[in-house]
Amino acid sequence: MVLPYNGVRTMHEWIDRASQYTHNEKRFVDEIVAANESVIDVEMALTAWGERTSALRMDFVTLTHKSCEARITCWEAKLLSDARLVSETEPKVLRQIQSYKDFLNVQTHREHVKTAYCETCKLLVQFKGMAERCGHPGVVLPEAVTRAAKGTSDLTIHPGLHLVILNDSANGERANWSTHEAKLKQHGIDPIYFEVSDAHQRRLPENIA
Repeated sequence: MVLPYNGVRTMHEWIDRASQYTHNEKRFVDEIVAANESVIDVEMALTAWGERTSALRMDFVTLTHKSCEARITCWEAKLLSDARLVSETEPKVLRQIQSYKDFLNVQTHREHVKTAYCETCKLLVQFKGMAERCGHPGVVLPEAVTRAAKGTSDLTIHPGLHLVILNDSANGERANWSTHEAKLKQHGIDPIYFEVSDAHQRRLPENIA
């Protein structure tokens, strides 16, 4: 069964329906996407491999132009209130991030990811052309996207994975957070923080994304 598509009205219906299933972490990611033109994908699914029977998903992916290459960087987003960030032993988020790194440490996986995002960039260029033909000339694509689409920049993958955290604590800070943060830093993860009150200030650091 194919439902009718009635332009903008149908689009708003989809948005209203989707909003019933969203939560604060996904809204946080939406705000990051809106503020950063370098974001080229959300909910990046990693093919099930090894002992895994289901696909892991990274929250979002950025593409930036660095020297003569276009660099893919993967990101995980969390709320400060998320129980997976804290533990008396090892926070679950560390195992989650390590699973992502293990996947990308496999050469064939990296090649598949680079091929997929090269195609993504080509599609974005096509979509830009479609928008212009429909009377919307103001679409601007980042240099990294256009270079990757043309094949004039080599695609590389950032070896690490970055963690962004939205501070949603009622009193401004989670109890004993410095102790939990230290565990993350011991494993090479230096979180980037955003405040709930700054919903329109979600720019990622320029030196990363």
